[in-house]
Amino acid sequence: QKVCILGLPIMYINSFLHLSNSTQHHIMTVKSIVQQSLQSLLDKESGDDLSNEIEKILMSVSTHEKKEQDKCLVTSSDVLEVLKPVCSSTKHSNLNKTLLHLLNKYLSLSQEDFTLLLLYQTRSILSSNF
Repeated sequence: QKVCILGLPIMYINSFLHLSNSTQHHIMTVKSIVQQSLQSLLDKESGDDLSNEIEKILMSVSTHEKKEQDKCLVTSSDVLEVLKPVCSSTKHSNLNKTLLHLLNKYLSLSQEDFTLLLLYQTRSILSSNF
């Protein structure tokens, strides 16, 4: 997970996995590493450091998706699986605003996902002002 949080390119993470999977009995995937890394960061809830680390992961996923189009090891949808529940929560409004901004900035969103995130952002703004 640390290599993912450091923002290393997805293909590097994949190479590390190939090396480690050959010596371990359980098989991990890039998708699972990215999702676990995001979840562990969200569990920490540590402000600016958190958003910087999440941004590094999103940049890596975005770069990978653009380069590998047909052979993606991890996609925007995989990232959204982890981040949507947090974005939909009104519990952490500052984190939500930051996450929504980063998702819009780095990920290739479907129209449906974009609309949903816009709804979350609107709700977050309204809840913080009323």
